[in-house]
Amino acid sequence: MAKLCDDIERFILNLLEEQTQVEIQRNILAARFSCAPSQINYVLTTRFTPVQGFRVESRRGGGGFVRVIRIDRTRVEYMEELRTAIGQELTYAAAAQLLDALCRSGTLAPQQARLMLAAVSEEIIGKDQTASQLRARIVGSMLRCAAKEGRTHAL
Repeated sequence: MAKLCDDIERFILNLLEEQTQVEIQRNILAARFSCAPSQINYVLTTRFTPVQGFRVESRRGGGGFVRVIRIDRTRVEYMEELRTAIGQELTYAAAAQLLDALCRSGTLAPQQARLMLAAVSEEIIGKDQTASQLRARIVGSMLRCAAKEGRTHAL
């Protein structure tokens, strides 16, 4: 299943290389990959999120479509939106996903992301709800700092 998800994601990303948004019909895409439309939904909801720099709009029904839009905003706006999206709690897995997305988008240098992730690891601050709350505040603060300083390639 992971390979199928990877293939669907890669296909959509290839379409997005040429434009900032793409409209696709779920049924047509499902037929292309010989899968259920719900599999397309899964890929869209897990791999094309605002945290990863995308917005997904859809209309259901016979002529329904899915529109995937690459979010184009300044780096500071993007980082601030992510800080807000983090909310009050952040698991280690969610922090890792967020920081990975920031690296892939070029917003953070890999060295910055590795240091941030190490600082909020479960070994350092724990796994419980209090740790998730602390992790959210720490990552939010780090994102605010990184947005102000800009992307650095070496620490």
